[in-house]
Amino acid sequence: MLNNSSGNTSSQQALLYQIIGQSVVGVIFIVGIIGNIMVILVVARTKSMRTPTNCYLLSLAVADCLALLSTTIPIQVDFHIQTGRWVFGEVGCRIIIFCQYTTTTASVLSITAFTIERYIAICHPMKAQTVCTVSRAKRIIGGTWGFSLVYNSPWLFFVKITTNNSKIPICDFSLDRKHYIVIYMCDLMLLYVSPLLLTCVLYGLIGRMLFRNLTPGGHNDSAKRSSSRVQVMAFVTECRDRIYKAFLKKFSLLLS
Repeated sequence: MLNNSSGNTSSQQALLYQIIGQSVVGVIFIVGIIGNIMVILVVARTKSMRTPTNCYLLSLAVADCLALLSTTIPIQVDFHIQTGRWVFGEVGCRIIIFCQYTTTTASVLSITAFTIERYIAICHPMKAQTVCTVSRAKRIIGGTWGFSLVYNSPWLFFVKITTNNSKIPICDFSLDRKHYIVIYMCDLMLLYVSPLLLTCVLYGLIGRMLFRNLTPGGHNDSAKRSSSRVQVMAFVTECRDRIYKAFLKKFSLLLS
């Protein structure tokens, strides 16, 4: 009797944790989709917003929307049917995993391109007039997405539908997991370590430039400098968090 009671309590707690977790995921999904769509609409419809910086933010918003769709929907479907069965088929398995990795790559590279553009604009303002243009930003974004698609195209062939011990179909690796170590090491260096180091270095140089060029100018200049510092520090934190989350998402399939 006691064992049954303990088992029921554990099941209820597990269900409660699942409900709370899925509720949080649902809120993140709704807020993320609405926020990113608003960014896309504002930048796309407002001519004055079509700057190089906002072009990179637009690319980042598109990547985030696709990442939310490809990541959250399978999780929510699995929670509601409560079977652990992959219901999207073989094609869905390949496309969803491919989309998850492609959007992660595009997101990280968009942040990196944004960081480089900000560095040039702040530390080399004369050069920025010819380098930091909308047309160049569009070409860089096109190259970023093109590289992301090509780089992650092997994932269309690296996953397939298999069955677990309970004979339930799941989306899993098509090869033994040990063969993927090279892929994940490349991802680690190319899409986490390198962008993170570059971002830290460039924002360090930006911060040094802002703090070094302190000239007397009254309260207004002081307020502007303070605002610039806050914006830089806030974006550094945002970049760090986004790259870290992208790294975790990139390795989630290996650990599952």
